[in-house]
Amino acid sequence: MQPEYNLLMGECKMETVHLKKPCNIFNNVVRIRQRNIAGWEALVRCLYKAGMYNEALIQAQLALNVTDGKPLFFFTGSRIVCNRKK
Repeated sequence: MQPEYNLLMGECKMETVHLKKPCNIFNNVVRIRQRNIAGWEALVRCLYKAGMYNEALIQAQLALNVTDGKPLFFFTGSRIVCNRKK
């Protein structure tokens, strides 16, 4: 239940290419602290890296709403849309 610990654990797991577990860990981070920008960014990045583009886009849009329109998530969502069409 500690978001900082979960962020670090998720990053470590993501480096070992086991992407399902880090996605769950990052999801816990944003569930515990919904306005945690680092948690949202890590979740979207992990989903994108796992090839789950639609889910990554949904989470980026949700993050945009929850974080009061942080530009990071607008640009992240745009990047996902552009790259998944290739």
